[in-house]
Amino acid sequence: MRIQAKDLRNHLKQNLLGFYFVFGEEPLQQQETLHLLRLAARKAEFTDREVFEINPASSFETLIENFQTLNLFSSKRLIECRLTEGKIGKTAGEALIKLTEIASLNSILFFLIANTLDSKIQQSSWFNTLEQKGCAIHIRQLSKEETLAWLERRLIANGFKPVPETISLLFERTEGNLLASAQAIEKIRLYGAPTELTPQDICTIVGGESRFNVFDLIDAALAGYTARTSEIFSSLKNEGVDPTLLAWAAAREIRTVILLSSKVKGGHIPPNILAELGIWKRREPLIKALRDRFSVFKLQEILIKIKAIDDILKGRTIGNVWLDLLSVYLTLTGKYGEQTA
Repeated sequence: MRIQAKDLRNHLKQNLLGFYFVFGEEPLQQQETLHLLRLAARKAEFTDREVFEINPASSFETLIENFQTLNLFSSKRLIECRLTEGKIGKTAGEALIKLTEIASLNSILFFLIANTLDSKIQQSSWFNTLEQKGCAIHIRQLSKEETLAWLERRLIANGFKPVPETISLLFERTEGNLLASAQAIEKIRLYGAPTELTPQDICTIVGGESRFNVFDLIDAALAGYTARTSEIFSSLKNEGVDPTLLAWAAAREIRTVILLSSKVKGGHIPPNILAELGIWKRREPLIKALRDRFSVFKLQEILIKIKAIDDILKGRTIGNVWLDLLSVYLTLTGKYGEQTA
């Protein structure tokens, strides 16, 4: 079966299946979906949690052996496998099917997590088999109308009674980004805003305490302004902005450009493709500039650097997160020594 992320809470009230396949690149929805699933797992006494990363070099034999190994301390295990790359072939797909079968025989709750999967993968026989064995949850980017509805639900859940003008203004201030929107709503809640939330409250609170935000930073880098990029970066660092957000913002833009490049025909960008990728009209020149500035190979190299930063943030390796992030953003400008403003 397949459900939408917004329907998961109701689904879990009815049943907890043995296998969930969560895929899609929208970070906040994926994070909150996994949080709900883990809470349900804990409630069902799947207290022993193991996490594995799967890449093209992974040994499925080793993973299958782990699934088959009995745990002496817990009869119910939660095993999460994250696919670090979206390219999954038939062999890997069949191995994943085998894992679901082993999990069902060994009191294992199995979560499979991936970012964006292309339509060919979603139409493959092994994917359809996985979908039938449990529940697939596609975490997709929301349309403008869906995002506005999401904002309204989020505000109401936090105790506010927003009018349509308030929701629209918050949408504009966060450019429809769910992660930024969630942080803005939390700021509004902590600020102690009145229940009858007005557009003036949004103007006062959202962005009122900060000179810059992460979108200013990425736009400055994409525009090639090294001095402004350094200035905004230092400001955000001093304000205590979560470096995870900066890493995510850079990776998001790079993946968008890589996806855009894959759809270019004969050097020309097909009509409406930018809109289909969720690129705002005013940001089209910035996205095109990044595509012209770097080859896909070079962009993939930068993504590898961001992955290394993510490893530091998660404690897997040691390094200077802020220094490495600054290097990434200055690299994106393509003008290492030029002080443009």
